[in-house]
Amino acid sequence: MSPKRKPLTEAAIQDDFAPQAVEQLRQSLNIPVVTRQPEPTPPPEPQSEEPLKVATKRLNVEIPLDLHRWLKGYSGREGKSITDVVIDLLSSLRTTNE
Repeated sequence: MSPKRKPLTEAAIQDDFAPQAVEQLRQSLNIPVVTRQPEPTPPPEPQSEEPLKVATKRLNVEIPLDLHRWLKGYSGREGKSITDVVIDLLSSLRTTNE
């Protein structure tokens, strides 16, 4: 099995051969000089609309089974996690009572 060859790059040509000799060869063989266009810079990633992370504290609460079933169903219909629903409800309650 023959060893793999490194691809021939412009840098390798410039390192191995005198630039004048390369240019002379290009002209004699009518090889056009091709310059690479720089790749366009990709657009910046859109800023996510997630709120900034806030410091949190864990709260474990035992609730009646029927309330948990309701909470689970409600969060599913809203497309939110149970945690998000509880936070929304508690925040709403806090706002109402301030």
